[in-house]
Amino acid sequence: MKRSLWILPILLLIALPLIITACGGGSSSKAGPTSTGIESSESGPLSDLEVLLQHGIDLAEQGKLAEAITIFDKAIELDGSSAIAYNDRGLAHYENGDSDKALADLQKAMDLEPTAAIPYANRGLIYQALDKKPEAIADFEKFISLTDDPTVIQQVKDLIAQLKQ
Repeated sequence: MKRSLWILPILLLIALPLIITACGGGSSSKAGPTSTGIESSESGPLSDLEVLLQHGIDLAEQGKLAEAITIFDKAIELDGSSAIAYNDRGLAHYENGDSDKALADLQKAMDLEPTAAIPYANRGLIYQALDKKPEAIADFEKFISLTDDPTVIQQVKDLIAQLKQ
């Protein structure tokens, strides 16, 4: 199973409308770049971690953010080196109104996987929402340096240009 990281859905639909992919194979409406971040195993049965992560995403999509955060906590207990778990929990914290915890989790995801583009995009979107333009621009520029999708790169460059105005 190839699983893309969950990206802030509402902000992304506004900021990067063409970056749409499923988290878990086509049935989800969450947005996220393909092949630019951390991926789970591509074949075989799902691991316990993957099951927890997907369950957390499902709960978050249903608006059950506190429950989703609890599931992501369990995923982190299971594998404290999972950048995906920290990324996803960070987004759930953000959607639950806790920007500080969200930013801390995204930083941890970046510390664990410094070459994963997705956490930088997510943190950039949070900084943009918090009106921290210089921080958002820096993260979007880092995202561009880590991704190879020309469509996504152009969209993020356009977003950076808007932030610089």
